[in-house]
Amino acid sequence: PPVFSPLDAARTDAVNAAAAYIVNEDIVPFLSVHAGRRLFAQLYHVDKAAVEMGMLASLQVATGRQAPPEQLRQAMHGAEFAIAPLDEAPCLSLPVSSIVWMHRSDGKSCDADDSGSKGGGRGGRK
Repeated sequence: PPVFSPLDAARTDAVNAAAAYIVNEDIVPFLSVHAGRRLFAQLYHVDKAAVEMGMLASLQVATGRQAPPEQLRQAMHGAEFAIAPLDEAPCLSLPVSSIVWMHRSDGKSCDADDSGSKGGGRGGRK
């Protein structure tokens, strides 16, 4: 779907008349320079917290043997607000009144080839 910034500059009647559809785990609606900057800020803060935890505790968290400590969770969630806004990397929005996020109810990926066709499970794409 197309994105827009700033959202308050979009015509209200156009936003009210539009809907966005996201299929399964589509990343395109979330892909932007701003999102990349936010991700790198989160990775920086998580890495910094992991160093403070020590190698053994970090390894145990990474392998699922130990739950992430509160300092690590706070580092990740607090990093979102640590980036300064840039005109060159605006926070993009979907100018729509509703978003329909479609997932398969059987838990399989939409990429799974269960349709019997050569194109896979995505409506016979080839």
